[in-house]
Amino acid sequence: MDDWRNSKYVYAMGSIQAQLYQIRAVVKRLPSANDDLLAIGATLNGENAAYSSSSQIDLNGRGTWDVITYPFIEQS
Repeated sequence: MDDWRNSKYVYAMGSIQAQLYQIRAVVKRLPSANDDLLAIGATLNGENAAYSSSSQIDLNGRGTWDVITYPFIEQS
């Protein structure tokens, strides 16, 4: 099947290519849609400051950050 464009499978192959294009387009949009949904959820819960859309955050600057210590580990 060297030239599928002239074969009896031309409609099936064209349909598969169109579906792959649509899937790639949706997958490219998913991260921004996810960020938007998380930001909306934080806003609705009144926690605007708790959500960051950047890939890195500084936890030391947040008031809710606390170091977890265990009683059986001595702090030096």
